[in-house]
Amino acid sequence: MSQRLAAIAALLLAPSMTFAQATPAAGSVTIVESADSTENPPYINIAECKSDTADTLTYYWQVSSFLGGGTYDLYIADTISSATACPTVSSTTATVHSAPIITGLSATAASQSYKDTATISQRLKQLTDAGAATLSCTTGTATQVHLCVNYNPPSSGTQVVNAASGSPKLDLGVPPTPANVVLGPGDSVLHVSWAAGSGGTGSTDGYRVKWGPHNGTLDGSHDLTGSGTTSFDIGGLQNDTEYDVQVLALSPGKNESEATDIASGKPIFVNDFWRLYRQDGGREQGGCAAGAGGLLALLALVPLAWRRYRRRP
Repeated sequence: MSQRLAAIAALLLAPSMTFAQATPAAGSVTIVESADSTENPPYINIAECKSDTADTLTYYWQVSSFLGGGTYDLYIADTISSATACPTVSSTTATVHSAPIITGLSATAASQSYKDTATISQRLKQLTDAGAATLSCTTGTATQVHLCVNYNPPSSGTQVVNAASGSPKLDLGVPPTPANVVLGPGDSVLHVSWAAGSGGTGSTDGYRVKWGPHNGTLDGSHDLTGSGTTSFDIGGLQNDTEYDVQVLALSPGKNESEATDIASGKPIFVNDFWRLYRQDGGREQGGCAAGAGGLLALLALVPLAWRRYRRRP
């Protein structure tokens, strides 16, 4: 009963724990991306910049001084006016930021959040339309976009400029294509290895291995983290069946490199020691079974396995 109550309590606490993880320190903004909720700060990649994906952002902020009411205004900017301050005036009188993306949001607490209804691409377009920046979603530029929160206290208060700010990263670089893909056959497995490529407009943060039946769709996929991780075993394959494999490099924001040329290979049946033992009537299941099919049969099989191994071409 106590375990069941503990499980129920954990479920009830889950939403508040999630919000606590996203709530930043006073004076800062945490930005959470709908498609990559574990990235903090999130990376905005080429697909999101070009609106190929309809990802949105949720902004969490906390101000250091809350006077009980008023409103919040949120700005998006390509630069900050100093090391600690964000722009505070409209784009009609300055060229470093857009008009507020959200204005007059009711201030109900020092810690608040806002789930944006506009896509990332729409917000970036708003920034460029305001003359703040010219962003090309296909260039190798890596820069910052700043979100600034201004607090307007109740009528008797003075606007708190840059009450909080935060920065998602723009990752518009394409990593180099991997090289020298090699397939090694195993039992129901293909051992894939490759080398890091050169060139590209961005850095490599990981790899994506894709596979499928020969001349078919590469519907199998696995992502690997780390630029130094240059091998992967594709398991669960059919022996003596040909498969096609490609490898792509991934940038920190998950931009894909050009894919490697397709490499093809077949897993092979391996008649290993255990299979030979079972074929010769062995019944051992991992313990110490008695009788002709038990441990004695297993030991007696060693010379047979060795002779078969020596006869392999």
